Amino acid sequence: MKRKNHFCLCLAFLLLMNFGLTACANNGSSSDQETSGSTAETAAAATETEIETETDVRDLLPEAVKYDGHTFNFVTVSHSWQQYDQMVFDELTGDGVVDAIFNRNITISDLLDISITEQLDYEDSIITKIGNSVASGDKSYDTAMCSVADASVMYNSNYITVLEDVIDFDAPWWYQQFNDYVNINGHDNEKFIAYGQGFVVSYVGGSMVIAANTDMIPRYNLEDPYTVYQEGRWTMDHMYENSQAVAADLNGNGTVTDYTVDQIGSVGANNQFSLLLAAAGEPLAVREGDTYVLKVSERFYDVYNKVIQLVTNDAACWRGVSGRDSEYYWTIFNEGRSLYMSNAIAAFKSARDGEIPYVLLPYPKADESQNDYYNVISNFVCGMVIPNGQNEEELARTAMILEYLSAYSEPIYDAFVESTLYHKYARDAESIVVFRSMLDNIPYNDLGFLFDWGGIRTNIDSAVAAKTPLASRLKMLEKLFNKAASNSMKS
Repeated sequence: MKRKNHFCLCLAFLLLMNFGLTACANNGSSSDQETSGSTAETAAAATETEIETETDVRDLLPEAVKYDGHTFNFVTVSHSWQQYDQMVFDELTGDGVVDAIFNRNITISDLLDISITEQLDYEDSIITKIGNSVASGDKSYDTAMCSVADASVMYNSNYITVLEDVIDFDAPWWYQQFNDYVNINGHDNEKFIAYGQGFVVSYVGGSMVIAANTDMIPRYNLEDPYTVYQEGRWTMDHMYENSQAVAADLNGNGTVTDYTVDQIGSVGANNQFSLLLAAAGEPLAVREGDTYVLKVSERFYDVYNKVIQLVTNDAACWRGVSGRDSEYYWTIFNEGRSLYMSNAIAAFKSARDGEIPYVLLPYPKADESQNDYYNVISNFVCGMVIPNGQNEEELARTAMILEYLSAYSEPIYDAFVESTLYHKYARDAESIVVFRSMLDNIPYNDLGFLFDWGGIRTNIDSAVAAKTPLASRLKMLEKLFNKAASNSMKS
């Protein structure tokens, strides 16, 4: 298989990563824009060169080894929003993504003489599951799929192995720079979790977006959302003002408070509040010496207040806010009763059968002074870890299987991104342009939220919902945060 598309995109990703992380640290200064332009040109040139050479990345794989029918078992944390997070499907269904995963697994099973199985964990008990397995020595799971936060806890509990010992992270099917970004544990930044092409649906699908109901735009004489986005004016204030403009009392009781009937501005979930904060690119976790500490700027406080205004006003129905505990915000949006909806890209499988036209946008900027939008990634996007307890031969086998699964996953990327995202979830050409722009940037989230040091993520989410002043909440969390971050940095 010749790598014409995604391998080239991976190279562009690697070249663009320095821009993405620098912008996140510096809030998109003018020098970042210059870097962005030159880096993008370099990436484009590299992409063009690779298209000409048509490199077959599978040639980089070690020679296949037969493993005498070994059953290779995944344990995967599944989330309701992540429609394609499974690593194993039992049959062809006609769904392009499912069929690509099924066919990939059949190919690898034949090449390496293995069978691939999976246990889905819907109860978020992955740490206990892996810990018990390691303690008992039963070797129940060859590998696990979980979040950065869960992986970090398992790493510090000695439940999972150091991946550099067995995985070649220079191979093009691993997302090298994002792996470098999140693997900050240990004095030598030992890699404990891996993101790569083999798990692309979780990685790409975890990017956060806002859907804008385009039926409402002309009815309320609002600006075209794609134009606003293109001109860099898609901000939290713009989203709030439009939400206020469309709010309507549809049941005639004089208030917009019946969220089962009334028309409202925006819907979403409480575990997305911290992600809206991350979209401002203002750091929460700041590197000091050999650790990270909780240190926020005045701008962070300003953004926090903007998020509170956006999600707790009467024209908003975000799950977790008092009096608006709707589990059915998809229903509200699909009934055409909200202008905006927040969710992860992968969740938009739920909207495919709806009749409401929409355009998809990245998370809004905090304000127009912010130079660019961020491709904010969910805190729960899954990467791969390997449980401890495997001997040298077993680790080599696990590594070989994972390398092959990743190298043979280009059809999964094509099915999910090129076919599903661009031509099913997206309902117009503008959304495709937005998707492409987002995928040209390495996903970003603040390390404090990804690791949830000291429970910072869940605490801030609940503080936003309750409209709690940020200073008091941070004072309560600072010692817990700094201690947890310090522990993460220890080998």
